[in-house]
Amino acid sequence: MGAVVRAAEGDAQPAECFDRAHNTCGIVRACRLKGMLGEAVEAFNAVLDQYTLADLVANRSALARILLPG
Repeated sequence: MGAVVRAAEGDAQPAECFDRAHNTCGIVRACRLKGMLGEAVEAFNAVLDQYTLADLVANRSALARILLPG
């Protein structure tokens, strides 16, 4: 799932400083938030990477009842 999300959404950029081309943050050199957010993004991706598309639809019957009523 991680590869699917990254392909659809691109690399996570939780703050302006993650975008080198458009970063105008004045405190980027001293800020510690970027490191923390970077660590959080890595953890988010690591969780998604533990799952497959098959895991996402393992409950097909329940999904079908919701998405295809009647």
